[in-house]
Amino acid sequence: MIIRVLNNKARVLLLGIIATGLVLVAIFFYPVNVDEKNATSEVTDFTSLVNNLNALGATVELTGVISQPYFSPEGKTATVNGGTIQVFEYPDTESASREAA
Repeated sequence: MIIRVLNNKARVLLLGIIATGLVLVAIFFYPVNVDEKNATSEVTDFTSLVNNLNALGATVELTGVISQPYFSPEGKTATVNGGTIQVFEYPDTESASREAA
């Protein structure tokens, strides 16, 4: 078995990668019930995101601003039903795509 050949650090790294992959698969396939009739409009900016989340029954509270070295725009932080999110808005799709590449 390949895990026996690996040293402890490599084994932990491999198990971490496998666990992360399983979590991502679980999140991707987790069923989410969204009442689309309550959504107000298409999400195009932070305000419309908050409005749509509120319309769907979520509690949203703006908590501040944040900078990340891998995103050029300043971001906003908020709590949604107690969980923290970070939102970074780009002026257009091309700018976001260029930075993601």
